[in-house]
Amino acid sequence: MPDSWTFSSMITRYSCNVKVSEAEAMLNAMLEAVCEPNIFVLTSVIQCYGKANRTDDVVKTLDWLLELDITPDDRFRGCVLNVMTQTPKEELGKLIDCIDKANPKLGIVVKLLLEEQNKEGTLRKEASELFDSISVDVKKAY
Repeated sequence: MPDSWTFSSMITRYSCNVKVSEAEAMLNAMLEAVCEPNIFVLTSVIQCYGKANRTDDVVKTLDWLLELDITPDDRFRGCVLNVMTQTPKEELGKLIDCIDKANPKLGIVVKLLLEEQNKEGTLRKEASELFDSISVDVKKAY
């Protein structure tokens, strides 16, 4: 039976390659083996769902993280903000609510920024360019 490190590594590998069903299967196997996911695993899964445009699954995973009483770290918050740059405008409200629950100060800032966004989507474009310029080490899932 694999240990939590092996499960984490496999989930991260599948998530980085946007292999959603494989990542989910490995996460389910991890849970069946009574290994609880940590922030690294959930960050990888959220990034995978974000790249696959599965906003509802991002929300479920964010809620799960909070239910597990895991404190989001800076990489996790960066991951969620990056997912927001890839999320259709009509679904952003779902993510903003989650961000607000996880970190109310960040939620306020995100709401204010989105309110100021002009109709051409300048903020989204600029944020996307900013995240694209961040070093590969920071963008990697754990």
